Amino acid sequence: MNLSTKTDLPLNVRSTTLYFLEQLGETFSKFLVKRDIEALKKIIECGCTIVCEDDSEYPGDEETPVELALIMLYNYASQIPNEVAYPLFKSAIINLCGS
Repeated sequence: MNLSTKTDLPLNVRSTTLYFLEQLGETFSKFLVKRDIEALKKIIECGCTIVCEDDSEYPGDEETPVELALIMLYNYASQIPNEVAYPLFKSAIINLCGS
């Protein structure tokens, strides 16, 4: 997750980590809800942090970290129950707005 948020890394490194987190959400999101809610919280916070980045740093790129993070977040939001997703997303957004 830390690699995904480092803006000084090359795009392909960030993209690869975001793809991994996206696939993790498709396969193991329900497991994370039951076994490791803190990891799920960190993944969602990571995605929200990336979504807040300036997308203009990647002109002409079809897949930017912002786009990939939005896809990843959608994946998690659609895979986990609303009563779990809502507080996690709300908390991540409040943390971002507060800092």
